[in-house]
Parts: sequence; structure tokens; C-alpha cells
Amino acid sequence: FDFDASYRSRTSVSFYVGHASLLAIIDGGDEFQIAETAELALSGVDSRDLSLSASVDQGLTYEWTCLYENDPCRDVNQVLIPVQLGSMLTLASGNLFASARYLWTLVVKKGPNRRASRRAGVTCFGESIPTIGIRHKVDEVDSVSGILRVNGLKRLTLKARSDVRDTDFFWSIDPPLLANSTTTVKKGYTGKDLVLKGQRGEELFIPGFVYTITLVGRVDSGLEGTASLQVEVNVPPEGGRCQVCLDGADDCDAEGEALDSTFAISCSNWADADQPMRYRFGMRHKKNKIDWMDALDLPIRHFRLQSGIVVLVAEVIDALGAASVIFEKEFTVAKYTKKGRNLLQASTETEHVDAHFATMDLDLKRAFIEAVFAGILTGALELETLQIDDTARYSYTKRALDLVNNGLALVAETVGQFEEAAVSTGAVMLTPCRAEGEAVIAALNVMSA
Repeated sequence: FDFDASYRSRTSVSFYVGHASLLAIIDGGDEFQIAETAELALSGVDSRDLSLSASVDQGLTYEWTCLYENDPCRDVNQVLIPVQLGSMLTLASGNLFASARYLWTLVVKKGPNRRASRRAGVTCFGESIPTIGIRHKVDEVDSVSGILRVNGLKRLTLKARSDVRDTDFFWSIDPPLLANSTTTVKKGYTGKDLVLKGQRGEELFIPGFVYTITLVGRVDSGLEGTASLQVEVNVPPEGGRCQVCLDGADDCDAEGEALDSTFAISCSNWADADQPMRYRFGMRHKKNKIDWMDALDLPIRHFRLQSGIVVLVAEVIDALGAASVIFEKEFTVAKYTKKGRNLLQASTETEHVDAHFATMDLDLKRAFIEAVFAGILTGALELETLQIDDTARYSYTKRALDLVNNGLALVAETVGQFEEAAVSTGAVMLTPCRAEGEAVIAALNVMSA
């Protein structure tokens, strides 16, 4: 409505700002064993308010309760074991029956309506077995089952602990991993640490499966204690599609011209239980490297592209970070043909610059600058992601973006900055593109006059 100040438009948006979830954590695992003669000590100190940094006071209250065969727990004297408060639960040795399994529940609360819970099974043995535990940094749980959730491609590091100093540790995973190599299971299945890391093309976990990780600790006497932990593998977004279309076309046709055509890559109909989803777009280069742009809440992104063969890519990411299969679309962008001449070719001749800009409207001027930048800068997708070289980034690209987005409000000071940057980066500019670089400087001078 720039042409008529009397036009007005108004809209309203309603939204709700809620709290992040609480996370209850019992250090040691989901199941572990203790000796009848050992003190029981459970810790909930790692429990979290996920809206806060882990390094600050979480402001939680803690409540511990116990069940034995669905009834409240009693000690060996048939006295009810009382509810305990605080982040630590302790129970002196000799209070639990040998060969009995006790189910302890930790409930963490904050305010009147926020709460989370976690359970751990503790089995008491008459022998002096070591008390073994598994430490982890997983901070997501299934809202229904309460099982810890991980992404199949995310690094998972587990650490063993024992109340006996010289303990040998042995890990096992059920069901077995899909792949087992030194790059995915570091340090093997023995030792204090278990490190699991999935990679593209070498998936470790099956999405949706629940895996039980068991740790056995053996002491010199030969006695063993065990602990176990269950993790559920998050299912990434699925069921949707992505496409590349010429913006504004009636049907989805990816054919267009450099400088003049705007391409839209969009994704739709993706489903995932962990909302909100985000959308990440990028471009694959000849060396198979993908230059990704920042993930967006909007499922669409617009590009103006160089001529030649182009591969645009997209993936959908859920709230826990699980990513969909990468969508790829390869297509050819034709050279600009308007006015019977290629703009980049014409712009390398100084005498034609004035004539070209005199006939361009604002959108075409914007397209020209975008295209020339894309021609001289390596790894460029669009102005906000431009880079000279992997090791040499310069602030004038961001400055140029601001100027273009402000209606090409170019000033002589900026032209000087661009010229200085172009000279200082001449060594890393592609040789065939130096003429275009000089043309951009000339064009900026014309447009700022």
C-alpha cells in the first residue's frame, strides 16, 4: 500500500505461553541390585525443569514412595517405610528382605500444577554383591510410558559406577544394534563408558523400538551386580512430501531462468507426535556437501538461483531433533534471456551498466545483485548465507543484504567498503568471476548515485 497511505490492514494473533516439562531422573537406572547389608541410596538430584539451564537451581520439590507387590513397603520388622522428602533417599542396611524387589517412585513438583515422576526397581540380595549404576544425560521421556527417549543419530554416552573400587564392567544391548563398528560403539562393550553414535548411512537403532541396556559389574570375588536402563528411539517426521516449484506457477514446474525466476521449495503433510516441527532447506554441491540454512518454523523457502544444474534439499525436524529422510530435487536453471542478452555478460562491459539499470524495476535490480553475488562467492545459496571461503568470511556480505532488503538504499560509504573488501579478498575470489566482481562495484556506484 505504499502508493496510497489511506489503505490500512489489521490482523490479530492469539497464542499461549506455557511451561516446559519437568523431568524426573533417578540416578542409577531403571533396575538395579543391592546387597542386603548395603545402605540403599537413591538420588533424584539430576531431575530438571526443562525451561531452565541445568546449572541453576531447579526449584523442585521431591517425594519418594515405595511399593512391594502393589502394597506399601514394610521393613523387616513389618513397619511401613514412610514417604521421604528431598532429592536424596536413604535407607539403612538391614531394612529390606533378601530376594525381594521393591519399586520406588520419585515425584518432582513445581508450583500447583507441574509434576513428573520416575520409577526404579531395586532387588535386594543376601550376598555382598557390588551396587552398580548407569549415569546418563538423556533429557527427554515418553509422556505415556515414562521411558527415556533418544534420537537414532544422536550421540548417547552412558557411564558406569560401582560402590566397589576395582570393578570390571560389561555392557549389553537388547535387541542388538543394526551396526557395530569402531565409529559407532567407541571403546567397545567393556569399560566404564559406553558411547553410541549413529551416522548417516549407518543407523544404529530402529525408530520406535525400545532398547534395554544392561550393565554388569564384577568384583574380584566373582560376585556380580547389575543395572539396566531402557531407552525408546524417537520416530522422525514421516508421511509427508516436499517439492520445488516455480513461484506463482499454476502447476508445480521447477523450470525457470536465472535472475528472473523465484523458486519455492516447500514441505507439506508431515506428521510427528513431537511438535512443533521445523523445516531446514539447503543446496547440495558437486562434492556431495550440503550447505544447510537455519531451520525455520515455516515449511517454505524462496530462492533465486544461478543458471546450471541445481540440487535443492529439505528435511523436517521434530521438537526432539529427529530428522526425516532428506528430500532432493535436481533441475536445470536456464540462463537469463530477457532483452536478448545475458545480464552477467552485459554487466561486465562498463558502458552497458547505466543502460541496464535505467530499464530495470526494483525487483529486477534486486535479482541482478543477488545473482552477481551468487556468481562470485563460493558456497552461496542466497545473500544471508554468502561466504567468500570456508576460512574467510567478510562482514560486507551481511551489510549488502541489509542494503538490498532496505530497498537497495545504497550509499557511497558502503560502496567504498565493498571495494576495499573486494581488493582484500581478491586472492580467494574465483579467477573467472573477478570481472563480475568489478561489475558489481560499478553497479553499486550507479545505483547509489
